[in-house]
Amino acid sequence: MNYFNADQVAALAPDPSSLKSGRELANALKWESYACNERVLFGEIKGSGKEPYRTQIDLQQLGFKCSCPSRKFPCKHGLGLLFLRAQQGDAFPQSGAEPAWVSEWMDKRSERAAGKTEASEAVAAEEAASAKRSKEKEKRDSKRQSSVEAGAAELELWLRDMLRIGLLALPEKEPAYFEKTAARMVDAKATGLGNWVLGFTKLPYTHPRQWQGQALSQAARLYLLIQGLKNLDKQSPLVQEDIRALVGWNLKKEDLLQRTDLETVEDQWLVLARVVSQEPNDITLYKFWLYGQKSRRFALLLDFAYRNMPIQTLLAPGTSVDATLVYYPSNWPLRALVKTQGETSPEMPVLQPEFPSWVSVQPYIAQVISRMPWATEIPIMVGALRLIPQEERWFLYDEENAAMEVKGASSDELWDILAQTGGRAVSFFLLRSDHSVKPLAWQF
Repeated sequence: MNYFNADQVAALAPDPSSLKSGRELANALKWESYACNERVLFGEIKGSGKEPYRTQIDLQQLGFKCSCPSRKFPCKHGLGLLFLRAQQGDAFPQSGAEPAWVSEWMDKRSERAAGKTEASEAVAAEEAASAKRSKEKEKRDSKRQSSVEAGAAELELWLRDMLRIGLLALPEKEPAYFEKTAARMVDAKATGLGNWVLGFTKLPYTHPRQWQGQALSQAARLYLLIQGLKNLDKQSPLVQEDIRALVGWNLKKEDLLQRTDLETVEDQWLVLARVVSQEPNDITLYKFWLYGQKSRRFALLLDFAYRNMPIQTLLAPGTSVDATLVYYPSNWPLRALVKTQGETSPEMPVLQPEFPSWVSVQPYIAQVISRMPWATEIPIMVGALRLIPQEERWFLYDEENAAMEVKGASSDELWDILAQTGGRAVSFFLLRSDHSVKPLAWQF
């Protein structure tokens, strides 16, 4: 029977304290009862109340439920039960019969996965409501388009003034210089343009040889985006979708899943990495990088959580999942949504890297940039790379002794990679930017 190993369980922990508590609960003496079968893992553990907490884990379509009051997801009890399963392996008690509280939850999940609904509105009423919503949406979109175009015209003047003064003056600018313009773009309903403006505040101004090239690239991409927006009707439909998304038009997940014109890929998706970052307003952003074993396609799943609220996408790096993904419309499709999800497996097959050297990567990067000139994170898999520190900088060398500088990772993360790889040449999953790479996973 498949089960997660300890590293895969640890990757699911929402924070270090939950991970520590979960490991402590991986003790059979602390559980009143526990068992599993092919589809579910369940157990009861004494809590602070009169009744024990009931913990259950869907093993086929990874999901958690616990009667404890914790707002973390998964909670320490779910982690503890998974850690206990990893420890005991096949010695873990198995039970074909499920308690009623387990069966009810699992049956409901199965029904939802099969797309069953309890009731639906009358077809005529729904069509009328849909037509009304469509008309209102067209009106809102037209009003927003005018606002965005006015904001883009203002931003073009700002960018021209900045370039006329010269990029060498950028390090002297106060953050408010950029923040004011970014706020103006938000007012103009062009949040994406505002984020591009704020990108100038994140340049490494303490490293002259680094920030100047990055500033020029940032300005060029922003100018190209503005020109693309001004000539939107002259672009191909997919390029139009890219420009609108970059400017700040968000597509609703529900609408995307209902569209029949989007690219859909059914595959066994390998979960290569999960990247978590804190965004403004107590928002946590989760990025899941997947790779299709048959399609040999990358996919990026995004999920957002407010404070300690649970996320909808729950995948552990180092596992694989049978799923059908729907790609967002783009001239270079990368971001996707899960349309249907099947079983999750703790096993991930060994992958052959797409590229054996840095030189072999270049034609692919050029192809991506030609299709998506605003791409800032291009996923690649490169084989036989050695991580080497040089003074205060880090590089990845291939077998031909060509190197790419590593950026975006902390010193602690890089020393940890070096310790685990032992200086050997291994395969890496990386995000390629203009002149550097960021390693997210290695040794497939």
